[in-house]
Amino acid sequence: MGKPVLVSYATYVSGGKLECEKLRQLRRSGDHRGLGWPVYIQAALKKYSLPDFKIGPVVLPTPCKSPISYKILQKDFNVEIEIEEIRVLSLRNMSIWVNLLNIYNIFRRLSGEIVLLSHDAFSLGFLQNLIRVYPKLKKYFDVSGIVAFQHAKPPYRYYKEIKTSMGVRLLSPLMEQVFMRRHYIIDGYIVNNKKTYYYLTKMLKIPREYVLYQHVGIDYDNININFSHKFNIESCKNFIFLYSHVTKRYAGYVKGVDFAGKIARKLRDRGVNICLVVAGKILDRELAQELAADGVKLLGYLPRHEFYKVLASAELFILPARRQYYYGGIGVATIEALAHDIPVVSPVLEHVPREEIIDKLGIRTPWVEPRNIDVFVDAIINALETREYFSPREYSKQIYDIRVMTHNIKHLIYNILNK
Repeated sequence: MGKPVLVSYATYVSGGKLECEKLRQLRRSGDHRGLGWPVYIQAALKKYSLPDFKIGPVVLPTPCKSPISYKILQKDFNVEIEIEEIRVLSLRNMSIWVNLLNIYNIFRRLSGEIVLLSHDAFSLGFLQNLIRVYPKLKKYFDVSGIVAFQHAKPPYRYYKEIKTSMGVRLLSPLMEQVFMRRHYIIDGYIVNNKKTYYYLTKMLKIPREYVLYQHVGIDYDNININFSHKFNIESCKNFIFLYSHVTKRYAGYVKGVDFAGKIARKLRDRGVNICLVVAGKILDRELAQELAADGVKLLGYLPRHEFYKVLASAELFILPARRQYYYGGIGVATIEALAHDIPVVSPVLEHVPREEIIDKLGIRTPWVEPRNIDVFVDAIINALETREYFSPREYSKQIYDIRVMTHNIKHLIYNILNK
């Protein structure tokens, strides 16, 4: 028996409407559109995993008629990752049929017991795999464990709380029943928010050693918090930063970017000299015009190094998120702010798994709605006045550094293999 092989499996079909060969060329050249977290996690594990694990490919569903394999360079960790395509039929980026022969041809080339990291848990594609694919992988192939990695979708029983199609909402009770009957097929879970962790450990009574409460990690050692050239705005004393790609057309303004103008006005009415800067695509022109009229500076999309330069210049990072729909955990941009030693004012700090350190990261506020914006503004003023009290980089690194994340995932896999 060889070493355990960690294989990532994406449950979604990526690439949009691009022609297959064009998409492959882009990925080989460094444009990794549609690959997302499976490649990121697999690359992190490859760089920081212990020598008694082998890192296998990322298995990627594709509608292309002739699946192929190819290698890409993951630049965050400077490691090569193999992509193995499998043929699927899809509907709106959800695989509704998977060619098991493709999977067999991939798995038979791997020596050692296989642990599958299945991404996008609680999606429709994940449910389809839970019914048809995963049981066959365990029965016919040497799959020793399946780990479900949550990204943004909530457990099916909470689908009524998210913005999705009416058909899916109506089907969610049935989806929940299927999951309840078949969840035993999954050996371990990696979840990124408090409610999902409670659901698995308390309601389903899954032992905690098989449920890892861990958002993704980032490489703290690669983040320079002493930029020599920072982002400057003239006459700006208190620079407050908000990052949001989410627009009204995608799940509503869950990150509260539509509150930014009112927050800026209320702070100025309280005599606080601030400038509020928003990075990320604001696709809704009307909202962008409203924010600009309120004196909010919109930077649009920024390359990573420019984003970090702006972030490192901020006094505070704010995320006035709404409770509804918010199943994505603390958020990567929030973690990046903490890594840059920027205190965070946001309700998403609720999803930090170690509650005893939250007060060192910033101020956890109530979830924001129009009726309680004043409470959020009070928290911003409080954070500005007590800035020296916080140590966000020191304390967040204990949870969100990439080495901690990979160590925790490996520990979860050990628990599964030693069942």
